Amino acid sequence: MAEQQQHLITAEFFGNPVSIIDHAGRQWITAEQAGRCLGYSEAQSRKAVINLYNKHADEFSEEDMSVIELMTEAGLRECRIFSATGCQKLGFFARTARAKEFRTWAAKVLSKKLAAPVAPAPVPAPSSRLDASLERMAASVETMAEGMQTMSRQLNVTAKYIGLLEINQKGRTRVTAEVKNQARALHAEGMTYADIGRLLRISYGTARLLVLDQYPIKTPPPDAAPKGVGEILEGWIEREQAKLAETLTKRDA
Repeated sequence: MAEQQQHLITAEFFGNPVSIIDHAGRQWITAEQAGRCLGYSEAQSRKAVINLYNKHADEFSEEDMSVIELMTEAGLRECRIFSATGCQKLGFFARTARAKEFRTWAAKVLSKKLAAPVAPAPVPAPSSRLDASLERMAASVETMAEGMQTMSRQLNVTAKYIGLLEINQKGRTRVTAEVKNQARALHAEGMTYADIGRLLRISYGTARLLVLDQYPIKTPPPDAAPKGVGEILEGWIEREQAKLAETLTKRDA
C-alpha cells in the first residue's frame, strides 16, 4: 500500500482536539481517536475500537471503514479509519457513557462535505454567457442531488440501527420453546445466527444451539403450532415500536 498524503482538519469533542482526515472525498477519524471519544482510556482506545469492529465486522461496509497509511510519530504505519456512518455504528455497538453524544457529534461534524479549492473562473465572452449560466444551473442541480442522496443514506443508517440500539440497551430474552421455534423458522429462511440473536435478543451461541436442537429446554406441547417467519417479524416490530413509544413518552414527560 503506497503512502497517501492526507489533509488534516482539527475539530473538538467534549473540549478535546480531534484530527479529521480528508480521504476519498469524505471525512474520517482513526480508531484510536474514536476510542478516546467513546471514553476508553488512552492506552486502550485503539484496541477497544478494533475489538468492537472485529465483533461486528459484518455490519461495516467500505463506506464505513478503510485502512490507509499515515505518517505517525512512530513512522509510517497502516491505520484503520472510520467515516461518519462508521462512527455512528461504533456508537451504537459501544456501551460507554459517551456513546450517544459521539453518534450525534459524528453525524453533525464528519458528515460535512469539504469544500475544495476553487480556481478563479474566467469571465465568459458575451456570446457564451448563456451557456455558462446553463452550466452553473446544471452543477447546482447535481450538487443538490448529491446532498439528497447523502441525507437518504444517513436516514437509512439511522432507521436500520435504531432497533439495534434498543436491543443493545435491554437484557437477554428468557429462552423458551417458543423462542426455539422462532429461531429455527428464521434460520430456515436463510437468516444467520448473529441476526437471529439480535432479533430475538439471545446470544449468538444460544441461537446456534437452538437451531441445532442442542439447547436444553422443554419441548412444546404437541398441539403448539410453530409461528411463521412473517408472524415472528411482525411481533418483533410491534414490541420494538411499543418500547420506542414508551421511551419517547418518558423523555417528553
